Amino acid sequence: FLGLPLIIAQHGIGGADGAGLGAYGLVLSAYGLTNLASTIFFGSRSLPPRPQFQMFGGTFVVGIGLALLGLASLLPSDWTLTGLAAAAALGGIGGPMEDIPLAVLRQTRLGPDDMAAGMRAYMAANSAGALLAMLIIPGVIALAGIVPVVIACGGTYLAVGAVGLARYAGWIEAAQEQAA
Repeated sequence: FLGLPLIIAQHGIGGADGAGLGAYGLVLSAYGLTNLASTIFFGSRSLPPRPQFQMFGGTFVVGIGLALLGLASLLPSDWTLTGLAAAAALGGIGGPMEDIPLAVLRQTRLGPDDMAAGMRAYMAANSAGALLAMLIIPGVIALAGIVPVVIACGGTYLAVGAVGLARYAGWIEAAQEQAA
């Protein structure tokens, strides 16, 4: 939410005459296009037998996109906008990979009496996390700088995705079965 516009402003992408808004729109459009394509693709498929792989894989893909978003700001100025758009496009694929199975599981695993409460709890936890992050991150950016913070956020997603894939997606069980 904060990183991309700050990177665009910091690097003067699009010029100082307000054209940076066009660069911001281009990067968001790149994200939106792949997010829509991913939504159509994953939304039209049946839930896989092990949805954890898709969910944590999506987290991992978002992490790659975020880390690359930060790294794109280190490219030569002629390539920065292209790098930002490509990173955003890659990251846009991951959201539906995790969101669609979660929504399906919420609708199929919760009873009708618990579904509304489960959705409210999910939305409250999500909103509280976003609020907390938005309160903390400006201070962190002031201390560390925008690029390291964006890369660190991507690294956090990568770590969560990797741990989730290793722990919950069945790789540990598969490795134990092969060893036995």
